[in-house]
Amino acid sequence: MLSKEVRKSLKEREPMSERTISARFKCQNTTIIQVYATTNEAEEEVKDDYYHQLHTAFNKRKTRNLIVIVSLINAEISSDNRN
Repeated sequence: MLSKEVRKSLKEREPMSERTISARFKCQNTTIIQVYATTNEAEEEVKDDYYHQLHTAFNKRKTRNLIVIVSLINAEISSDNRN
């Protein structure tokens, strides 16, 4: 959800997949790329696809833009720290 003020500054949004979305704002040509990371236990194809989407989203932006990458890292926490 975006506030009315932030919505006015939104130039473009691009959902790239269920894990990746990119939003470009008027403010200093700022781009925010939101990604939901895979776990280490995910299959290699899923991990490769995640990094490919991130790479594609990053490379679509001009180098003079401010790019912020926000990642939700899917960590697992356990009291068993032997491994």
